[in-house]
Amino acid sequence: MKKAILLFAIGFSLATQLLAQTWSTAGNATTTANFIGTTNLMPLNIKINNRVSGIIDPSVLANTAFGYTAFRSVTSGSFNAAFGANSLGLNTTGNANTAIGYSSLASNTTGYNNTATGYQALAANTTGNGNTATGEWSLFNNTIGGFNTSIGYWSMYYNTTGANNTSVGQLSMYYNTSGVANVGVGDHAVFGNTTGIQNVGIGDAALYWNTTGNNNTGIGNSVLMALTSGSNNTAIGCNASPASLIGPTITNWNAIGYNCGGTYSTSNSVELGNSSIATIRAQVTGITAYSDARVKDNVKANVKGLDFINRLRPVTYNLNIHRENDIIYKNKKQGDADFAGKYDIEKLTQTGFIAQEVEKAAIESGYDFTGVEKPNTPDGLYSVRYTDFIMPIVKSVQELSATNEQLKKQNEELQTQIDELRAIMHDIQHSMTQCCPNYQISKTSSVQTTDASQEPSLTQNFPNPFTMNTLIRCTIPGNFNSATIKVSTITGSEVMTFPVHQTGTNEFTIQSGTLSAGMYQYSLIIDGKMIDTKKMVLTK
Repeated sequence: MKKAILLFAIGFSLATQLLAQTWSTAGNATTTANFIGTTNLMPLNIKINNRVSGIIDPSVLANTAFGYTAFRSVTSGSFNAAFGANSLGLNTTGNANTAIGYSSLASNTTGYNNTATGYQALAANTTGNGNTATGEWSLFNNTIGGFNTSIGYWSMYYNTTGANNTSVGQLSMYYNTSGVANVGVGDHAVFGNTTGIQNVGIGDAALYWNTTGNNNTGIGNSVLMALTSGSNNTAIGCNASPASLIGPTITNWNAIGYNCGGTYSTSNSVELGNSSIATIRAQVTGITAYSDARVKDNVKANVKGLDFINRLRPVTYNLNIHRENDIIYKNKKQGDADFAGKYDIEKLTQTGFIAQEVEKAAIESGYDFTGVEKPNTPDGLYSVRYTDFIMPIVKSVQELSATNEQLKKQNEELQTQIDELRAIMHDIQHSMTQCCPNYQISKTSSVQTTDASQEPSLTQNFPNPFTMNTLIRCTIPGNFNSATIKVSTITGSEVMTFPVHQTGTNEFTIQSGTLSAGMYQYSLIIDGKMIDTKKMVLTK
């Protein structure tokens, strides 16, 4: 452009020789200044083959043009500048346009405030306003679209009526026709968009295949590559994109991180990082979720507690990232997806659940549990939401607390009964003493044995409380005639008896069997005397 302006200035500074010297096409040499032009404020026009090829207009129109047939159709348009053959060739009343390059803004008639720099930039524009096209074929097909900014070789080439778009980079937003308010920055960024609106793609091939999707934002090379018509998605990070099988129509998918996404990606979800991420850190201690009563319907207190929790199997494990990536990416190598430390996570021993086992536990307990997410396809991956386990755990604690309160109440009732029995026994003993002077109260509650080191004893059952089996131990001295362990309800109804035949330590296993959940008591009786009594609790 500088060279063209310089040549133009030199040509117009030439003048016919003064004093009636004729102008020679072979060149002229004078001792005074040369110029071609006028000596008043009338416009200067240049023609080639009788076609307008240059204009300098000092009037109120203030148009400037240089190039064969450039700006040839102007009528009342003003403040225009055209440099290059056929540039602004059809402009009639359009104002404040700038065209630099062959056929740039060649079809513009009434459009105004357009700037085209480059071979055939904005060549088809007729009435579009406020466009800026820089680069060969940039905004080539634009006709009435307005306020677009396109910078780069063939950028926004097919745009016709799209408006308020920004495209920076070779072939960026190449196929856009009528899409509005899109931003594509990078080589081939938003390349395939046609009618999608309000998309932002920043990075090499960002949002490459999107055609009709709206309100998508992708930042990073090859980000959201699989998207075609899905809307309201946001992804930040190189190669962050759902898999091509599900990506075309995915909606409201949000992802942050290099190579984030895959076959497990779903609509209305948030993903952080790729399969090698081992830790997610934040200053806050948890995720805050809306839990207002005003926005909850069909509220039911039907969360499963111990019945569900007792079926779970906590385990430790090592994650196999190689196998996970094979499932996610269908055994296809993900370009430069391998990097130093990618498989370090396989070395970590982790703690958690097996999703399929949790699903089975929920089904067996009749619990509609939301903590397991099944894959979209049979060969996809299961996921577990560990925060969803809080509610059944709370329910389990409540159930245990209720059982504990019940046991405490039963203990209090038993203590009251014992105190009453002691009072009755005291009265009986007092009466016997009064009526029978020779009556003596035994001061011992144990069986006398010939071996002083072996006293009779009864241990507490273990475990206690129990759900399946529990173990009772007792010690029997050497000089006994008969011994039994009797199990009864708290009210005294006998439910089972175990005869003891051997001296020393004996063990008995009580199976829950047909027993109902509740509190029981068991006693050791030797030669008709009760040695000790203890309580046990059966839960189911």
